[in-house]
Amino acid sequence: MAKKQTFESKLAKSAGVTFKIVKVVYPYMSSKTNNYRYVELNMKVPLDANEDQFIANEIKNGIARMESRG
Repeated sequence: MAKKQTFESKLAKSAGVTFKIVKVVYPYMSSKTNNYRYVELNMKVPLDANEDQFIANEIKNGIARMESRG
């Protein structure tokens, strides 16, 4: 028979978490085809960071990487 999970054990698992995961989808213009392409990312955002600014910086860096690759 399986051991039942207690509420304390659930809390103990999440006690060490220092980030939250945010799924972000953003478009970029392909340099080869001149069409929009889309990128999906699951980002780990630190709990103490400004979420909007952190995501904006990651998108800016990601778009620059994707446009350079084509």
